[in-house]
Amino acid sequence: MRRSLYTKSVALLLGFFLVTGPILAERPPQRAPRGTFIPNFRDMEIKDFLENMARVTKKNILVDDSVKGKINIIYYKPIPISRAMDFLRSVLEVRGYAIVEEGNIIKVIPAEKAQTVSEATDGEIDSNATDTISKVFKVPPRVNLQEYAQLLKSLAGKGAQVETYRSGNAVIVTGYAPVIKRLMDITKSIMPDGLDKDGSQGNEGVHIYQVKNLQAESLAQVLVRLDNPAAGQEKGEDGKPAAVTTGKIKAVAHKESNSVIVTANSQEWEEIKNIIDQLDQPRQQILLEVLIVEVRGSNTNDFGIDWRYQGVNSAHTQFNSGYAVEGNLVDPETGRITGNNTLSGFSLGFLERGGELLGIFNANIDNQNFNVLSAPQMLTLDNQEAEINVGQDVPVRTQERTSGGGSSEATVNSFEYRPAGIKLKFTPHINTEGNISLDVFAEVTNIEGGASSISNPTFSKRNVKTYITVDNQQTIVIGGLVSNERLQAIKKIPLLGDIPLLGFLFRRTTMTNQRTNLMIFITPHILDDRADADRITNFKRETQINESRKRVEDLNLWPQPDPPGGREEILDDNVEEHPVKPYKRPNFEELSKPKPSRNEDSSDAESDGDINSGPDSNSYGPGPAPAGDEDSQETEEAP
Repeated sequence: MRRSLYTKSVALLLGFFLVTGPILAERPPQRAPRGTFIPNFRDMEIKDFLENMARVTKKNILVDDSVKGKINIIYYKPIPISRAMDFLRSVLEVRGYAIVEEGNIIKVIPAEKAQTVSEATDGEIDSNATDTISKVFKVPPRVNLQEYAQLLKSLAGKGAQVETYRSGNAVIVTGYAPVIKRLMDITKSIMPDGLDKDGSQGNEGVHIYQVKNLQAESLAQVLVRLDNPAAGQEKGEDGKPAAVTTGKIKAVAHKESNSVIVTANSQEWEEIKNIIDQLDQPRQQILLEVLIVEVRGSNTNDFGIDWRYQGVNSAHTQFNSGYAVEGNLVDPETGRITGNNTLSGFSLGFLERGGELLGIFNANIDNQNFNVLSAPQMLTLDNQEAEINVGQDVPVRTQERTSGGGSSEATVNSFEYRPAGIKLKFTPHINTEGNISLDVFAEVTNIEGGASSISNPTFSKRNVKTYITVDNQQTIVIGGLVSNERLQAIKKIPLLGDIPLLGFLFRRTTMTNQRTNLMIFITPHILDDRADADRITNFKRETQINESRKRVEDLNLWPQPDPPGGREEILDDNVEEHPVKPYKRPNFEELSKPKPSRNEDSSDAESDGDINSGPDSNSYGPGPAPAGDEDSQETEEAP
């Protein structure tokens, strides 16, 4: 039994080896025909692979230190030795390496270090060379960059890498020399007639344009966006030139001289110059007169009895509240209210002589008033924003913390500043019909109850933003920013003012309803040229002079002429001792003439009535005559 099992096991093993033997047996390596080789490399170091390829190509291979890794190649078909370099180049390209041939030496280096040829000409590229090179293809005018790059990519196939350079309006192709040579031949044949291989006409030159009315930075941005809308987005730093380029135009803005430096050929410059001449035109200016008025209407109802101490003298009645009434409400002799002078509104008072307490029953209503917050005048260019801020920065406490401990404990406050005042922003646009469209933003920020450096203030903010169209020199008003406020104040005598029914005799209630309306008046003036500016300037100057002259006249600084009958009617008994001549307004033309010397005869001057002609002349009122005048007067009266 046991022998039978052993026999069967041996038989099964022999059968298994007979079946699987051909499969497990290693296939003998295939012998390559003469002049060919079969690359079969499994998990081989790249340096060992290059050593085998050196034997095949019969060339010396110099390997860069950065070339590392392993290679797996399974190849069962023979490859001609004449194609060994192409095979080697393909294997290394997959690994990110490139080869550079120099005579009988092959250099294996990373692809980014491979030799490149920039702006190569037909004579510089050998179609039989095996180098990896790069070629910059300029995009022809009126040809889309992406379409041109897609065309080169499809023509190059997988043997080249195509990249677009948007800022330079060019396509960079990296590949083998034969591929680059073929692409150059194809692109040359499909370019428009009259263009050279770079897509330009004539030689490029540098042109400098002195900007007259615009800003050089903005003009340079516009020029490059004409050819490439995506270009020209970057701005130069302050004080440094801002450069922008495309395939056709290279423009650099020089801020210090307000010039634009353009690199272009002759035909392109003519087109650019025509565009610049149309853009660089004088712009109209707009003078904006703004008046911001706050209209306040308050209704104050004052009802009650207010008990105050008072004092009476011969001139007026004085209340301890701080206001006085000219003349007397109370007769100082009898203590009775005369009724000749009363407070504003309806007033009633009485006097208790024993304690000299005066009770005033007062009911009055105040009318509305106007408050001019600001009246700025701004001059700006057409389509140019103008901004003005009038106000202050108010400290607002944001944090409070305690530092230290014990006797050295201190409170530290953190503040930030918030603006309060008036902010105005205007952007005018003059249309072809002479009307003016205005982008208006106005904001008024007030501090309620006054600012305090300790407690946080409360800010009230009112703003308006609108877009309007007005005629030249037409005044418009923007209103409707209304705020309502209702206040109630009660003044009373402690305890007595709280007595039921009779408490109104000892208290006073004031109800105030305040309505505030913010109104903005705007008047634009278009200034086409210097004559308009001079006209507005002269008008403003004359207006200021007239207003100043009127204020001087209202102040009554000039002495007024005497009343009919002369001053003798209003002078006291001393008029005989100090006679005064009637007032005569000075003649400024006479005063501007040279004064006569003391030795000249003064009798003629006295007869003419000159204000400075005689010693007894005094046009500024009575007063003692100088000593010299008295002597001369006595001398005249002696005969």
